[in-house]
Amino acid sequence: MSYVVDVLDVSKTKVAELTGMVHANLREKVNGISLLTVETVEKSKWEYIKAGISFLRLRTVQGGLHGTYRVMEMKKSRSRERPSMTIITRHILADTADEVFAGAVDCIRYVPTELVNLALSFSGFDTGTVEPSAPIPYVRFEYDSVLDCLLRICSLTGGELALDEEHNRIDIRNSIGSANGAILRYGLNLKEAARTINTSRLANRVYGVGGGNPPLNLSGATSSGGYTYASNVSSINTYGLREATYHDPTLEEVINHIATPAFDGSYANGLCENWTKTGAPAVSKNTDPQYYIYGLASQRVQTSASGDGIQQDVNVNPGKVYSLLANIIVSAGTVRVEVVDGTSVYKRAEAVTGTGFVSIRIENWKPNNSTVTVKIVQEGAGSADFYADSVQIDEGARVKPFTIGKSADTLWDRTVEYLNVHKDPEITYEVELVDIQSDSPGMNASGNFGLGDTITVIDSTLDLNIETRVMERTIDILRPRSIKVRLDNPMRSLVDILDALRSAQKEGIKRTRAAMAESSTAAETGSTRLGFSSQTIRFYGTITADSWNGISWTSGTLRIGNAYYAISAGSATDFTGSSTYYIYFDRTNPTTFGSTTDMDSAEGEDRILVLAVTTTSSPTFCSIHPLGIIHI
Repeated sequence: MSYVVDVLDVSKTKVAELTGMVHANLREKVNGISLLTVETVEKSKWEYIKAGISFLRLRTVQGGLHGTYRVMEMKKSRSRERPSMTIITRHILADTADEVFAGAVDCIRYVPTELVNLALSFSGFDTGTVEPSAPIPYVRFEYDSVLDCLLRICSLTGGELALDEEHNRIDIRNSIGSANGAILRYGLNLKEAARTINTSRLANRVYGVGGGNPPLNLSGATSSGGYTYASNVSSINTYGLREATYHDPTLEEVINHIATPAFDGSYANGLCENWTKTGAPAVSKNTDPQYYIYGLASQRVQTSASGDGIQQDVNVNPGKVYSLLANIIVSAGTVRVEVVDGTSVYKRAEAVTGTGFVSIRIENWKPNNSTVTVKIVQEGAGSADFYADSVQIDEGARVKPFTIGKSADTLWDRTVEYLNVHKDPEITYEVELVDIQSDSPGMNASGNFGLGDTITVIDSTLDLNIETRVMERTIDILRPRSIKVRLDNPMRSLVDILDALRSAQKEGIKRTRAAMAESSTAAETGSTRLGFSSQTIRFYGTITADSWNGISWTSGTLRIGNAYYAISAGSATDFTGSSTYYIYFDRTNPTTFGSTTDMDSAEGEDRILVLAVTTTSSPTFCSIHPLGIIHI
């Protein structure tokens, strides 16, 4: 195979064929910038070479195009009586390094094609074929070069860049190149070979550690057998024990009691499994990544009457403290998220209105029955349009990061994934072909391979008989059979892809947490984290001192933090004179008030002090001292 170098002007029109070359070297790398360096002594061609706006086109004598390269640097020099010009060029795909993504966009759950379209909207190139298809958890483009945006997409998908010069399109393939049967064998066409085994990143026993205090570990995972680590016995026997830690602080000890909490299960008539309609809403499955964060879908709900929406019955343990997290995206109307246990209602003070993503946290509530109902419904007149993205009910007074099922199982899956890509060492190969004529025996089977191709290397002395890919190669254009190649096994790229994906997931959760914080009322959130006895109180009823030794109250609703309790009418009488009585509410008996002369007994995990009553003697009425917003 022989090469020809053409000189192109600014419009990529051929103006000359470069001759007098004394050195010509091409270096190319998968997902790297390919460089063509040429030295020529033919002065008559120099006038056509202009840095920045001229191009060199590399093609074969047979007519195959190898690529177009922009002139980036030119150097004229002289060695005695011989002047020469050295030209350094880079492949035009790298022109994207000089284009800027002039904006700032958070991309959550975008598929690769959408990301490529977004990145190339600031480029002179168009989108070609994008083979990776799985949604990417999170990536942010912010005034980066277009090339950097494309390479980040590749790092998250394992994709490889390619340029379709004829149509001016950039592709991202699962793998460039092909398996064409090329064989490199020592004694035939292989001059040098080296095989490197690197165990610096090897790990065959991995401890999984999450967040929280104490931190989550693997002992509670379904498949862990009670161990706090995952291991690979074969790797341990071969390379010895090599321990490592997979740390994911975004996971805390959580058991989500919601069935299909991310709305990515099967759908029937537009409704996600395990959920039911309340009222007469129009429901449909949404797969547009702009309207979901977790899972692969969200539940769209369109309503036209108050109370219309979706709900789910959830089994809980009476007497345990719970919290609810609901992530929704509102397009129009007013939406209410609440938990009903048959006796009491738990909800935020205000419904959600406006548009955009919002995270609703209902914290520190204790159900009175073994089943509660989660409702996501329209509130008030008019209509509403919203997307339910994810819902979680978990034991504990505060909301924890969202998970599907058990967070320990999620941590186990991620730890095993980390183990699988680290249990084997990284193995790389470097080979150099014999510089012989193209019609020599064996060259037809060795010379016709390109970047990304899969080839076979055989060397019995080095115990080599492997099939692997060409990840980087250097070609002497003047001696096309003089080729140096770096080969790779998949392990290195798998490790890098996993690291990139996990970084994307963590960054996405950080952004979600920030949105959660912004969507909550700071004062109310602060009070709910102090414990039940320290939450704000409001009684939508009236309490009256109707004698010197007794009080009474009307029926009404008692709001404590996020919880709303239906209080029945009642009274407290037979107080002794010249005393202080403490009137409290106990959420384990959520329909009335109680009284005690012991202030400490009026507060606790389930009790909150509502008011104090002081008595004197008959006929002077007792005095009421409210501790919240109470009508007297």
